[in-house]
Amino acid sequence: MESTHKKNIYVKGSKYPLPGLDDFNPQDDHSIIIDLDYYNYSNLNLFIDCAPLESASYCLSSDNSNLYHYSNDYLKIPATFDGLSFSGLIKTSDPKNYNLNALTVFPLPTFSGDKKIVFLDRDGVLNINTGYPHIPEKLVINQNILPSLKSAKSKGYEFIVITNQSGIARGIFSENDYELCKVHIDKFFKEHDISILDWFHCPYHVDGKVDEFTQPSLDRKPLPGMILKACEKHSIDLKNSIMIGDNESDNILLPYLDFKLITPNDSKLFI
Repeated sequence: MESTHKKNIYVKGSKYPLPGLDDFNPQDDHSIIIDLDYYNYSNLNLFIDCAPLESASYCLSSDNSNLYHYSNDYLKIPATFDGLSFSGLIKTSDPKNYNLNALTVFPLPTFSGDKKIVFLDRDGVLNINTGYPHIPEKLVINQNILPSLKSAKSKGYEFIVITNQSGIARGIFSENDYELCKVHIDKFFKEHDISILDWFHCPYHVDGKVDEFTQPSLDRKPLPGMILKACEKHSIDLKNSIMIGDNESDNILLPYLDFKLITPNDSKLFI
């Protein structure tokens, strides 16, 4: 294992096998372990600056043992992987005695960039949440959010929708119904000079009735799958982006992504 030019940052990988923990010699209140077989260097400062102590980000091992989902009660459970890439980082105050299973998993995007994004929940933010809304002509658009969106746009932000749509898994409506609503909402905001860069939705839920979508998913908020997929598709600066939601479940489990809670009646500027 080699020490980098930054104090207490250690690298391992195929060229640097990880030694026994007794060989660690921490000189400060925390250390970083970097697995070069999976790490993207552009994310190093983001992780060091923003990740809390006793947190980690792992790549998936061949037996699925190094990645965890959160249960509905936010308890970690072993899980399969949805296909995203993770960095092999650990940040701990006690590298000689760190406990893998006690660490909180904070994934990092595979790529980073310079786009500032306002991530928007759909139901309760862009439209009124009337209970699994899925008929375009019955959608009630939240026009109160327009001033905030225009303010954000004037400051260089772009917009991406990040929405849980468990109604698909529950058999209440179809993927096609969701797509028709997306077109309807997109059209309204374009007419008001707000372009939505992209849409991501999670159709999965463990209590679904449609077999195809009845499963846990890293995409389901507050888990970060949709955000990470957006980062793999677009050049996004997550540290200077923000998630807007109407529920605490919209507060994505990424310590470096800002979150603001709004209501449809609250037209206060969020940027």
